Amino acid sequence: MEEFNRRSAHFQALDLGTDSRTPAGKMIIGVFFSFNQYERENNREKSLAGIDLAKQQSKHLG
Repeated sequence: MEEFNRRSAHFQALDLGTDSRTPAGKMIIGVFFSFNQYERENNREKSLAGIDLAKQQSKHLG
């Protein structure tokens, strides 16, 4: 989103009625980004936990 702002570009999701130029649109997009960041971090934690478990069980990694 910062890249959009830097380039003076705007995002509009027609099916959601979300426009990055409005306060409500900025909030909704921010919520979407927050969920996405949570998912990425959660997946990373799960992957690292799986790798650690495999190492503890002396399994060959990769």
